[in-house]
Formats: sequence, C-alpha cells, structure tokens
Amino acid sequence: MTYVQRGAGGAIVGFFANMQPGIAEEFLADDDPEMVALAAAQADAEVIEAIRDHAEALIRDGITLEGSPFRGDGNSRARLAESIDGLTRGVISTAKFTTAAGVPFEVSDAAILASLRDVFIAYGAAVLAASTDLQLIPPASAGDVPGNAA
Repeated sequence: MTYVQRGAGGAIVGFFANMQPGIAEEFLADDDPEMVALAAAQADAEVIEAIRDHAEALIRDGITLEGSPFRGDGNSRARLAESIDGLTRGVISTAKFTTAAGVPFEVSDAAILASLRDVFIAYGAAVLAASTDLQLIPPASAGDVPGNAA
C-alpha cells in the first residue's frame, strides 16, 4: 500500500506507507502504472549510483605496475605532481614513495613520473568512459555491478 504526494504539475514527488493527512492522501496500488514506473526509475537510479561508485573505487584503488599496486586517489596524484615538479626544478634529486603494498619506490627521473601520471590519467579516463557507457545501458540490478553486493 502506497500513499503518494503530488507536486504542482501532478507528478509524484513523494510516497509513504501510511496516509499523511494534507500531504499524501491518494492511495495507489503497487501495480498501478505510475508506481511501476516510479519503482523502475528508482531501481535505475540505484544501478547508476552503483556504477558510479564502482568507477570511483577503481580510480581510487589505482593500477598495478610490474606487480606493485599504485594508488590513484587524489592525494596520491597530487603527490606525484609535486614530485614531478620537484625533480624538474631540481629541488629534490629523488622522489620516494611507498606503493599501496608497502614497497619502497624511488625515482630520480621526472620523465618516468610524468609517464606514470599519464598512465593514471588514461586509466581514469577509460574507467569514466566505461562508466558512462554502462549508465546509458545499465545492468538489470545494482547487484550486477562488479564490486556491489546490493
């Protein structure tokens, strides 16, 4: 049982299990075409949110190079950019990192770090492009999105 609240244009803007006097007094059965459409839209929104969350997690978790995972979160990318700048300006002679697995990593060539930065950019762009494609033709349910237990 669902009681709906309608906006000025007549569209459903809220729904409640119980009647809300003065707010939601119109009852619609679950199999009413408007309720079916609303449920489908809500399911699509959940799937799209799961796709976006998965894409963000992939970018944040980063990439693996030669067996070592490198984080792709904002802080890691900022540190990478600062290290490139420091090496280029001669402020530092070696950029020191620890990979996501705790492995020490040192680089003294700004071009190598710039290549790593470019890989992160290309990877992030590819993930976002795939995410956009999936949002246009979403999986059947949020549970079908990799990494989502919904």
